[in-house]
Amino acid sequence: MSQADFAKLAGVHRRSQINYETGKRVPPMSYFDALHRAGIDVSDLLDWALVATQEIKTFAHFKFLSTVVTLLGLKEGTLTAALDEAYKIALDCLVVREDEPFFDQEKLTKEINALAMKLLNNEKIRDFS
Repeated sequence: MSQADFAKLAGVHRRSQINYETGKRVPPMSYFDALHRAGIDVSDLLDWALVATQEIKTFAHFKFLSTVVTLLGLKEGTLTAALDEAYKIALDCLVVREDEPFFDQEKLTKEINALAMKLLNNEKIRDFS
């Protein structure tokens, strides 16, 4: 099935279909509903949309933090190193009970706050006015 045919089936323009496929936009639920009504199993598409949304959020968060780091005058690589450390902390705070993963929120908050303060102290950033 062509991209144009798939877009027509979903009730969207071909450009919208391209944007959905490339991750530039996340399709609305009406898109998935139209495909489902057309007999298409949308479970894989919904999984993709969830992953795409998370990737877009993660990218936006990283870009925002990169800008903050630049504005604070931190050294190159500082953010990446701090995020790598935060990832390790998150893994350490991940708990699995009865096959359900969750975070020890108190421990996670305490350790992430300590990491942030360490970063600021190392960079000699003390005044936020």
